[in-house]
Amino acid sequence: MAATSDLFSIGTGALVSYQRVLATTSHNISNVQNPDYSRQRVELTANTPQRSGAGFIGSGVTTSSVNRLYDNFLTTTVRDHTTEESRLDTFYSYASQVDDLLANSDAGLTPAIESFFNAVHDVANDPTSSSTRSVMLAEGESLADRFSYMGSRIDELTRHVGSEIVQTVSEINALAQTVSQLNAEIVYQTGASGGNTPNDLLDQRDAALAALAERINVETVDLADGSVNVFIGNGQNLVVGSSVLQLQDSGNVYDQSLHEITYNGGNVPITQFMTGGTLGGLLEVRDNVLLNARNELGRIALSVGETFNQQCRQGMDLNGSMGQDFFYPMATSTAYTAGAQVLPDQTFNANSTDVTGALSFTNIGNLTASNYELAYDGTNYTLTRLSDNATVGTVAGGALPQTLSFASEGFDVALSGTSITAGDSFLIRPTYNGARDLTVRTTDPAEIAAAAPFRIDSATDIDAGTGTTGVPVNTGSAELSAGTMSNATGTTLSAAAGTNALTLTFDPNAGGAGVPGFNVTPAAAITSANPILYDAATDNGNSYTVNVAGFGDVTFNIAGAPNSGDAFVIRDNAFDNTGATIPGGVGDARNATLLAALQTANTMSGVGGSTDYQGAYGSLVADVGIQTAQAEVNLTARQQLLEQAKSEKEQVSGVNLDEEAANLIKFQQAYQAAAQVLNVGRDVFQTLLAATGR
Repeated sequence: MAATSDLFSIGTGALVSYQRVLATTSHNISNVQNPDYSRQRVELTANTPQRSGAGFIGSGVTTSSVNRLYDNFLTTTVRDHTTEESRLDTFYSYASQVDDLLANSDAGLTPAIESFFNAVHDVANDPTSSSTRSVMLAEGESLADRFSYMGSRIDELTRHVGSEIVQTVSEINALAQTVSQLNAEIVYQTGASGGNTPNDLLDQRDAALAALAERINVETVDLADGSVNVFIGNGQNLVVGSSVLQLQDSGNVYDQSLHEITYNGGNVPITQFMTGGTLGGLLEVRDNVLLNARNELGRIALSVGETFNQQCRQGMDLNGSMGQDFFYPMATSTAYTAGAQVLPDQTFNANSTDVTGALSFTNIGNLTASNYELAYDGTNYTLTRLSDNATVGTVAGGALPQTLSFASEGFDVALSGTSITAGDSFLIRPTYNGARDLTVRTTDPAEIAAAAPFRIDSATDIDAGTGTTGVPVNTGSAELSAGTMSNATGTTLSAAAGTNALTLTFDPNAGGAGVPGFNVTPAAAITSANPILYDAATDNGNSYTVNVAGFGDVTFNIAGAPNSGDAFVIRDNAFDNTGATIPGGVGDARNATLLAALQTANTMSGVGGSTDYQGAYGSLVADVGIQTAQAEVNLTARQQLLEQAKSEKEQVSGVNLDEEAANLIKFQQAYQAAAQVLNVGRDVFQTLLAATGR
């Protein structure tokens, strides 16, 4: 009877085992389209044989475990490639939009600058034409609009990135919660089953970790109880066992619209540690592309506006008035208003000080595209350039209000309030709103300062008081160049000097016996050296500057040999030789020519030295283009690596339908054979019963 019962035991064990094998095979086939599923395999183990006089008799089979075909190294490799591919894809997606915006041959900044300065050249060529002046105004509006559009577009992309940061942080928190819940369930089920692993739960956790890796760099540590600890970024805790450290989106302490990452309930930013995945790509493109592009566009706009305005103020318009700003000035602003910004730490400063700051530009050419941090340690103010974290200035603290000068960076910071405390700090953004703020002020074509505010003529009989014909009276060969204006005060020559003409009369003994030069009258109007010493033998072609009090500096060259009594007249350009008023500098295009020359003037600092507006813009386009191209190349390579890693993982963990179908037939036959063993056992048992007469 023992042998008969053995047949029943072996057959029953085999039926149960192959039933489990068939169920597992069916489970594999059912999940063939599930990308997160790892193929499972039932491990069959022979039962302990029975000892007999004839030796050991086998006692059948049992299922020792159900394992998933899984390679931790391959899974980690896929996860790492997923993180990097997601980062690069996000970065490239936004960087390429910025690149398209900046490099567009029609909608970029270069054609707008060229069109504007072409119009300025046209005014220089025909300063009396009202139509060319009107075109210049229109092109100025177009240039300002182009700056505004590009700045607004970058601002729009920045806001969109901010929204995605908020959404991604929320998704990371949700996935972290899922991992922690699965950790708890896996630990429970593993313990309840005596140490057997719940394979499908492990797959679900791996899927959650893979989704998490798409959003942030992920590192895991396996624990003995079956749970995993999850670290993100550069090693920050996210999941510890079944506990979750939730992230939160917080506003920057200086600017609440700038998104920072902190732990939930904390106020210490960990943004700089959030690397990899969608979140890492968003932060990288925001800080390295969008912010830099906005600041650099603002810097170019500031340079265009301020240098153009400065030159306009050296000229005269058709109304006979000194030139006014063509663009609205952007040189001074206060915190939280348009223009440059000095933003206090709203968390710390608000509890300790009432000091606010305002920024004014001292040298547009020295401006960079960087933001700055101004920190007070109780004794000194230290300015740090955030683009390279270099300390660029230290100023001793003093009584408030106090103006801090940072000449190397091109600006001053004026602090006002009653008290400041050690630890107070400010974020300084000199060029942040420059592109948005460039606006044309001039509306009347006649107000374009195309002329110089003075002209230099040889003396005539009218000037000498000997006639009325305007015939030149000089007998020597001396000539004065047309001259240039600088440091204009905004007051005309006639208003500043009390006369519409200054006379330079040559005297061989102007500087003493045998020391020739020009005496300037009226002498009271001049604050520079008078007489102007000039010896044709040694000074021919030299440059001289006459400072007229309340008017500015007039610079010219003297060449040739004057005779005693020869004279030259610096005239207010709104008066003719007789002293009668005329339209201001009609036909004079000297200042318009200087305005046109600004297009190629090296008014801005740049890589390797000074550069012009288009050179600075070209550098910006090249920088964004290089970053975009590198991201595209790296993304393509990373996608290939990811596909290769997925393929290798699929070979280990993926379901092969052909293999599973063959297994299904094989295991079905085994199941049927085990059933036949039971049939044989039944027949043997019946035979035994019949033989014993029972």
